[in-house]
Amino acid sequence: MSLKVEILRCKIVNKGHIHALVTIKMPDWGNVVFESVSLFVKDSRRWISLPSRKDNQGKYWSYIRFEKAEDKSAFDHAVLAAFDDRVKKETLMPETMPDFLEEYM
Repeated sequence: MSLKVEILRCKIVNKGHIHALVTIKMPDWGNVVFESVSLFVKDSRRWISLPSRKDNQGKYWSYIRFEKAEDKSAFDHAVLAAFDDRVKKETLMPETMPDFLEEYM
């Protein structure tokens, strides 16, 4: 699955394992827009979390899910690649660049 992803907005958060919140557009999916997509980093692993809610037991449930793990992996890869491209184009001063980005640049 080859996906085209556009990053419409990006906010570096660096709170816990959440390093950025992004708004993405999926042109091949009828220009659907996802707000508040979280980019997580823990150790050397990065992944994407779509909007979710927390239940009474503290577990998070995504409003949107992929039936196949390989489709979720392809989606994460496409969003992370678009994020990396966006960060490269932005003018981030070294003191404001999150540490986790340096290893991916």
